[in-house]
Amino acid sequence: IGLHKAYNSEHIYTFLEQNNCYHTFFEDYIKNPDGFYEDLNIICDRAKNKILGLDIDMDSIAFMPSSAFTPSGFQLEQVRYLVQKIGSLKETKYLHLTEGAANDEPEKKTIGKTLAYLCWDFISQKQNALSN
Repeated sequence: IGLHKAYNSEHIYTFLEQNNCYHTFFEDYIKNPDGFYEDLNIICDRAKNKILGLDIDMDSIAFMPSSAFTPSGFQLEQVRYLVQKIGSLKETKYLHLTEGAANDEPEKKTIGKTLAYLCWDFISQKQNALSN
């Protein structure tokens, strides 16, 4: 969800198409912010009775200290919502957070706090999903 059109290769797009992988582009959410939430609902519907994992690159979050820093990306609250929504599915088995890269102490604190939020969001939703 939210691939940046300019930062993925033709090979990746071909793979996604050939393997019928549902994917969306971040640029579309600039034009239609509600599309993000609509796409999350589509993903949740398609995930029924499938095993899935959730991989989030920290560099998809605007202004997050990361290996590929970007000023244009998801807001942290959007990513937290995504983690809560996908994490609430019984089919979701793991959360993988990648690409955080700090250059100084304030950036370490930003990444640490962000990771803590995302882990909390996922774990609390998994507990709820498994107890229901």
